[in-house]
Amino acid sequence: MKNFTKKTVLLFVIILSQFSSFSQNETVNLPAPEAKFLLESGSKKIEAKNYLEAIADLSKAIEIQPDYQNALLKRGFAKTKNNDASGAITDLNKVVLLNPTNAKAYLYKGDAFQALLDFPSAIENYNKCLELDATYYAAFYNRGIAKCKTNQNESAVSDFTNYLASKPNQPEALNWRGNAYAALGKHAEAVADYTKVIELKPDYTKAYSNRANALMNEKKYREAVADYSTLLQIDPNYPKASVNRAKCKIALKDSRGALADLTKAIEKQEGDANLLLNRGIIYAELQNFDAAKKDFSSAIKLNPANIDALIHRGNCLLKQGDFVNAKADLEKALQIDENNLDALVVIGNIAMETDNFTNATKYYNQALKINPKYSDALYNRARAKLKNKDEKGAREDCELLLKDDAFYAKAYLVTGFLKIKNGEKESGCLDLSKAGELGEASAYDLINDKCK
Repeated sequence: MKNFTKKTVLLFVIILSQFSSFSQNETVNLPAPEAKFLLESGSKKIEAKNYLEAIADLSKAIEIQPDYQNALLKRGFAKTKNNDASGAITDLNKVVLLNPTNAKAYLYKGDAFQALLDFPSAIENYNKCLELDATYYAAFYNRGIAKCKTNQNESAVSDFTNYLASKPNQPEALNWRGNAYAALGKHAEAVADYTKVIELKPDYTKAYSNRANALMNEKKYREAVADYSTLLQIDPNYPKASVNRAKCKIALKDSRGALADLTKAIEKQEGDANLLLNRGIIYAELQNFDAAKKDFSSAIKLNPANIDALIHRGNCLLKQGDFVNAKADLEKALQIDENNLDALVVIGNIAMETDNFTNATKYYNQALKINPKYSDALYNRARAKLKNKDEKGAREDCELLLKDDAFYAKAYLVTGFLKIKNGEKESGCLDLSKAGELGEASAYDLINDKCK
C-alpha cells in the first residue's frame, strides 16, 4: 500500500508537470491582452476605411507580439488599401511562413500583387487560396479581374460565374463578366449581363456605357443611342459618351445630330485632335468643305503628322477644285506613310481630275499591290480604265470588287452600264437596279433610259 501510494504520487507529479508545461506553451501562443485590444481597434478602423490609423494600431500589436498572425494579416490588407502593396506582401509572406495553410493570406497577397499590376503573380496567389479553400468566393471574383487584365477572358467568365453562384445579384461581378463576354465577341451575352446590372442599379453609369458599346458592336445603333443619352443625363461629362453617340448617329445617317454631339464634346475637350478630325469628316459629308477644312487644319496644327487630317483636308480641296494644294497635302501624307492606302487612292483621284489617267492608274496599282482587295482602289482603277477606253478591264475590276464587297453600289452602276452596252440587257438592268437599292440614285436615270 505504501509502495502503491508513492507510485501514484509520482505519476500525478509527472502528469501535473506535463499539464503545466502544455499550459505555458499555449499561453505563449495566445495574444497578449494589450495586443488583442490593438487588433480589435485596428479592425474597427479598417471597417471605417481609416487605413492609416489601423496600420498604426496593428503595428503596435506586432511590436508587442511579432508573430501575431491576425495582426500581420490585417496590416497587410490595410497596407494594400493604403497604397503600400509592397509592404503588404512583406507582412503576408510572414503570415504564410507562420501558417502555410492560411487561405486568406494568399487572397490578400493576390490583391496586393494586383494593385502592383503584377497579374500573373496575383493569379498564382488566388489559385493557392482556392486550393486551400474553394469557398473563398472573393478569390474567384478577384482572379476573374486579373484574368480580364491579361486577356484570359474565357477563364474569367468561368470565375465570375462561380462567384455569382454565391452572390447572383452583385452588380460589379455582372459588369465584369459582361466585359469578359464583350472581349470574346459575345455581345448578346454581354448585353444580358449589363441589363441585369442596370436593373439592380439604375444609376450605374459604367453599365450604360458598356451596354451601349456592346449594342454598337451588334449594329443596334438606336438602342445604343438611347443608352448613351441616358448615360449623359446621369453624367453629362462621362468620357467619350458624346463621341460614341455621334458615331451611332453617323451610322443612322443622322449627320446633324452627330455634328451637335461632337461640337459639345469639343467644347468640353478643347485641343482634342481626334474630335476635330471626326467633326471635320461630318462637315465634309454635309458638303460644308470650308468648315471641314478648318477642323482638319486645327487637327494638323495640334499634330503636324496627323495623316488622316492631311488626307481628309486634301480630299476637301480636291472637291473644291484646288488640285495644287490637294496634291500638296497628299504628298505630305505619303511622306509620313508611303503605303497609306487612303492617301494613294486620293492622290490617284487628283490625277483623275486633272485627266492624268495613266498616273492615276499607277497610284491605284500601288494601293492594290499592298491590298489586292481594297474596294476604293479597284473601283477608281476601273474608272481610270474607262477613261482610257479599256471597258473590259474596267468591268473585270468591278466584278472582282463585288466578289468581296457585294454592297459597293457604284460598282454595280459600272457593271450594269457595260453589260447593257455589250448586249446583256437583262443582267445589266438587274445590276443597275441593285445599285439603286443600295442608294445610288443616278442608277434610276439609267434604268429609265436603258431598261424600259
